[in-house]
Amino acid sequence: MQKIVGMILAVLFLFLLANKVAAQDGPRINFSPTEGVDGTSVVVKGVGFTLDSSVQVFLAGRPVADTRTYQGGNFLVVFTAKEEGKISARDSAGKEATASQSFRFLPQ
Repeated sequence: MQKIVGMILAVLFLFLLANKVAAQDGPRINFSPTEGVDGTSVVVKGVGFTLDSSVQVFLAGRPVADTRTYQGGNFLVVFTAKEEGKISARDSAGKEATASQSFRFLPQ
């Protein structure tokens, strides 16, 4: 239950953030949370990608999720983190973005 509530809060946070951050000269991605344990649900929000295109999301260079953009070339996707690393996304037209920080595991 706590994991679901956390995921819902993360989605709401990203929607609010996306409304304040306009796509600037290309695509951008943000994600939440920025740290967690193995199995943490990570929400990725992308803006400024190609309208109605497929998008692949990567963690540490490995594909972790596929989605499509909706209005304005934006997307929202959730994946389960199995490792630490940079999060990036690339659409079918070749537009790509990398988050400014990496996902990190918390000590257990």
